[in-house]
Amino acid sequence: MINLNPETLVSAIICVNFFSIGLYTFLIRQNRSKTASLFLLSFCISLGLNQLYDLLVFNGIYGNYFRFLDEFSLLIAFSSLYFYIASLTQNLFRFQKKHIVHLIPILIFLLIWVFPLPIIEQYHNSSFLRILYKYYNNIQGIIYVFLINGLVNQHQQILKDLTSTARENDLNWVRIMVILLLIVIVFWTLSGFEKDWLNLTGYSLLIFSYWLGYHIIAQKGIYRSMLLELEVAELKQREKRYKNSTLSVLEKAEMVEHVKHLMEIEKPYLNNELTLTSLADRLQMKPIHLSQVLNEEFKENFYSFINRYRVNESKKMLLEPRYSHYNILGIALESGFNSKTTFNKAFKENTGISPSEFQRTSTRAS
Repeated sequence: MINLNPETLVSAIICVNFFSIGLYTFLIRQNRSKTASLFLLSFCISLGLNQLYDLLVFNGIYGNYFRFLDEFSLLIAFSSLYFYIASLTQNLFRFQKKHIVHLIPILIFLLIWVFPLPIIEQYHNSSFLRILYKYYNNIQGIIYVFLINGLVNQHQQILKDLTSTARENDLNWVRIMVILLLIVIVFWTLSGFEKDWLNLTGYSLLIFSYWLGYHIIAQKGIYRSMLLELEVAELKQREKRYKNSTLSVLEKAEMVEHVKHLMEIEKPYLNNELTLTSLADRLQMKPIHLSQVLNEEFKENFYSFINRYRVNESKKMLLEPRYSHYNILGIALESGFNSKTTFNKAFKENTGISPSEFQRTSTRAS
């Protein structure tokens, strides 16, 4: 008989939520990567199965093989979430040999489950093995939280080599997701010491399921159109990316002058959607060569290089009488930025003060 208590209700809702998110992702991709959709489906189904196990336990339906759902589903869930983010942040994601390491915990678990060794069966005789077994999934979850955060940081750095427009909003939802997941894991870990924390684990996971569902529906095609212009693999390791370059010192010097001339005369930076590839096309250069010139000769990534010109342009506008009726947002848009926040941040990074402070100080000085 089903026990209609809060724990049962929360687990049932979470289970339905994750199964629904997974089904929605699989059936309605809306320009999402097929690979990313499959990994997200795997993540959602795994968490749904995990909650199904809890639902069975709360209702007294407990068997040895149902326990398989509890432990194995989480092993699949965390690695699936990692590959989901990896496939979003890499335009040509491929499963490589190095990724096999993520399957090792799953394979070990399967071997132990199917062919249990005497030493594992007697793990309770060792306090270390007992604690490791009890919190193995918790530890794995925390490790994956940091791995996913690393993917996001790496992706953000690569974006600055490819685009001139800040994309923080596209990354914020992933960062928040990681924080929410970490909170769930912390509550889940604490529940191992004090059962009162178990309810907070359920409620935090319930909030996480609704939050994830909303953002999966709202964020259509995240990263889908961003990185198609240049393969991310070419930009991953900064110290190795130009090792096969054939550019001579003279060629690089000529490219530097060509870049400076175009920036000063044609002002392509006024286009707030300017990318490394589009600028390289105007310069009749290969994108990877332009990236090399910017990093080695100008000592800047593409994002910093373009925004330095935009800041210099905005400084002129802030002091020119014909722009006196423009507010800060108007100046930002006219100088090539796509938002006031990005403008203020770039301006302060380049000058040490805000646009408003610069305008006030310069006006008093004159």
